[in-house]
Amino acid sequence: MATGWLWDLRAANPELNTLELPGHEGDVTELAFSPDSRWLATGSSDQTIHLWNLRVIPPKAKPLVLRGHTGYITQLCFSRDGFWLATGSTDGSVGLWDMSVLPLSQPIFLREYGAGLRHQADVMVSALKFSNDGHWLLRGCDKGVLMWNLQAQELIELARRAAGRNLSTNEWLQYLSGTAYRPTFTNLRIPNNSFSR
Repeated sequence: MATGWLWDLRAANPELNTLELPGHEGDVTELAFSPDSRWLATGSSDQTIHLWNLRVIPPKAKPLVLRGHTGYITQLCFSRDGFWLATGSTDGSVGLWDMSVLPLSQPIFLREYGAGLRHQADVMVSALKFSNDGHWLLRGCDKGVLMWNLQAQELIELARRAAGRNLSTNEWLQYLSGTAYRPTFTNLRIPNNSFSR
C-alpha cells in the first residue's frame, strides 16, 4: 500500500510536521491542490484518485475515492474556479469531475469529435490544462493537443444551428429514455417520428 506525505511549510521545522496520507494500492503518480487549498488530489497506478479534505485537520483518514479510469493516473488538474477536476490516464481517457456536487459521481469522459469510444486506448494523457477563463480544457499526448469547449450554452447554440430542428420522439427515446419529451429549442420545428429531417 502506497503512502503520500504532506509537509506543513508554515511550521518552523516542516520535517517534524508531516502528515501521512495512506490508502493507495499502488504508487502515487500525480497530485494537485485545488485553487482554494481545500482539496488535495492524489492519483495512483492503482487507477484511482483520492481526494483529501485539507480543511479538516488532520485530513480525514478515509478520503473520497474516485474510480472510472482503467489505467494509471497520469494527470490531475483543477479548474481555476475549483468547480472541476480533470483527470488523465495511461488508458487515454480524460475524466471531468464536478466538484460542486459531493459525493462525486462518475466523471464525464471527454472524447475526440466522432470517436466511437470514450477515449483513445493507445494514447496516454501526458498533459492536462484548463484555460485561465475556464472556457477550454486542453489535453496533450504524443500525437498532439486536443481542446474541449466547456461552455455549455455555446455548445447548445452550436447544436441548435447544426440540427436546425428538435429531436424526434424516436430520437428522444433513443438518447434520453426515462425523461419526458420536451422541445430543446422552442423556436424550431418538432419532426415526426422518422430520423430524417
